[in-house]
Amino acid sequence: MRACGCSPGGVDAWLASHRRIALLDRTPPAGLLPSPALGARPGRPSPPAGRAAPGTALPSQLPSVPGAFTGREAELRALDRVTTGADGVGLVVVTGAPGIGKTSFALRYAHQVAERYADGHLHLDLRGHSRAPALRPIEALARLTRSLGDEAWRAPATEEEAAARYRSLLADRKVLLLLDNAASAEQVRPLLPGTPHGLTLVTSRRRLSGLLIWEGAHRIRLGVLPADDARRLLARLLGTRRVAAAPEQTQALISACAGLPLALRIAATQLADEPWRPLADYVAELRGHGLAALSLNDERRTVSSIFDLSYRKLDAVTRRVFRLLGLVPSRDITVDAVAAISGTTPATARGLLRSLTEAHLLDEHAPGQYRFHDLLRQYARQLAELEDPADARAEARERLSAWLYRTPTAAG
Repeated sequence: MRACGCSPGGVDAWLASHRRIALLDRTPPAGLLPSPALGARPGRPSPPAGRAAPGTALPSQLPSVPGAFTGREAELRALDRVTTGADGVGLVVVTGAPGIGKTSFALRYAHQVAERYADGHLHLDLRGHSRAPALRPIEALARLTRSLGDEAWRAPATEEEAAARYRSLLADRKVLLLLDNAASAEQVRPLLPGTPHGLTLVTSRRRLSGLLIWEGAHRIRLGVLPADDARRLLARLLGTRRVAAAPEQTQALISACAGLPLALRIAATQLADEPWRPLADYVAELRGHGLAALSLNDERRTVSSIFDLSYRKLDAVTRRVFRLLGLVPSRDITVDAVAAISGTTPATARGLLRSLTEAHLLDEHAPGQYRFHDLLRQYARQLAELEDPADARAEARERLSAWLYRTPTAAG
C-alpha cells in the first residue's frame, strides 16, 4: 500500500478492514494478528491464497504416454535444463510437423517431472488442428477453473474476468499445465498462470513466436526421428528378431516413412498384423502406393488425414502454392523457384514460404533453401492432381522450366 503511494491513514484503514474480514472464519496471516480485545478465535491457519484446501482432490489429468515411446533423449534433456536451470523457464512451446510426436513428447516429459508439481496436473486439448472447432479461450478457462475445484463456476461476462478468476485460483499453487494442440498464441495467452510457481507446456503445429516474444517462452522443435531411434522404435513394435533379420529392408522402411513417427507406427502395426510378410514386400507396396498404403481402419488416424488438418488451415493462395511445390522435381526449393512456379514475385513467394514454414509444412534447412520431407511431398503432389486442372499444372511446370532455362545455376 505504501509503495503504491497510499497515505498512512489509508494504510491503517486498509489493515483494520483486513483484520475484520480475517476474523470471520479463519486465523489471519502472521503479522496481522488482532489484539486480544478483538476476541480472536484460535483455529487452523488457512492455506495460502489459491491453494487447494486440505482434503480437496488434486487434479491429475495427464493421459498416459503412448506405448513404445522411443528416442528424443537430447530434446528431453534440453527441456529439463531450461525448466530446472538458474533462470527456471516456466513456459515451453513444443512445435513440429504433423505426426512428429509432439503430444507424446510433452506427455513423456510431464510424467517424468510430475512429482515436482504437488498441487496437481492439468491437461486440455485446445483442438487447434482438429475436425471439431478450436476451443475458445473462455471455454478453456471454464474447464480449467472447474478442474481446480471451483464447482460454483458461473460464466463471467468477459474473457478478462474469467482469466482473472482462473489466475486467482492458481496463485501460490505449483501446478503442471499441458495445453495440447494449440491454434495460436492468442488462444493460449489467457490460459497462462500469472505466477511462476508451476510449468506450462504447450504443443502446436505452429511456431507460436508471439509467446517467445512477449511471454518469454522457450521453444523445443521436434524433427523426424534419427535412423537409430526409428530402428529402435520398429524393434519395440515388431520385435528385435524381425528387425535384426532384415537390416537393409528396415532402413528402406524408415526411408519410405521419412522418419515420421506416426508413419512408422502405422507401418509397424500393419506388419505386426501380417507376421509372415517380408519387410521387402511391404516396402515395395509403400513405394508403389505411397500415402494410400499408410492407412488403418480408423480413417481419422491416417497420415493423409493428419496432414489434412494442417493443410485446411491455410488460406486459398497458400494452399495453391503448397500443391504446386509438390510438382517441383528437385529436392531443394528456393524463393525464386516458388515465384516462378506460382507466377508471383519473389517478395510474395517469400511471404508464402514463411506461412508454410510457420505451419511446419515446409522446412528451411539452410538459408534460402526449403525442403519437404518425402511424405509431405507425396501429399502435396496428390493434392495438385486432385484439385488443380491438368492445364494449370502444365502451365506451372512450363513457368518453372523457363525459369530454370534462364537460370542454369538453379538446376544444380
